[in-house]
Amino acid sequence: MRIYAKDITKKFGKQKIINSFSYVFQPNTNYIIRGANGSGKTTLLKIISLWMEPNLGEIIWEENGVRLKKKSEHQLSFAAPYIDFSETSSVKEIIHVHFQSKKIITPLQEIFEIPFVKNNKDKWFKDLSSGMKQKLRLILALFSKVQVYLLDEPTSNLDSDSIEEYKNWIHKLPNNRILIIATNSDADFDFLEKNVPLKIG
Repeated sequence: MRIYAKDITKKFGKQKIINSFSYVFQPNTNYIIRGANGSGKTTLLKIISLWMEPNLGEIIWEENGVRLKKKSEHQLSFAAPYIDFSETSSVKEIIHVHFQSKKIITPLQEIFEIPFVKNNKDKWFKDLSSGMKQKLRLILALFSKVQVYLLDEPTSNLDSDSIEEYKNWIHKLPNNRILIIATNSDADFDFLEKNVPLKIG
């Protein structure tokens, strides 16, 4: 899998957030997008994922030299503090629904043995703390077997123990995948190798 960003420009009203950004994202590499608040880190992730369209330019997903006509959910995982689920769905229900549409890198039972999941599987999403919600988002994203992982401020609201778990989960990702992290926190990536910094704004 390769992702081509070609002359991406994004404006909100008259304000230009991203200006003519071009890059080729290669497999088996970690990309770290950094920039000041409001510089367009989140916007760029959304555009790469095809969640949002640019005003100018295009994103091309290419597999084995063939341009994909559309992105499949089987190819992408996205974790961010602004991604929410049904308020009255339980942790157990959210996990089961998610992995009905995604391949999984480990037996499902192993996910239910993670202490956070084991202790909170019957809680509704609305009753989770912000840190617990973020942990659930990361579990869903990082235990999915996909080709592209997009993480926006992944350790936001996490305590030190949860950050260590996040690091362990990252190390279990498949080879030959693309990992793109948008962050200004070194804790999100300083334990990784093959990091390519990209500064925007």
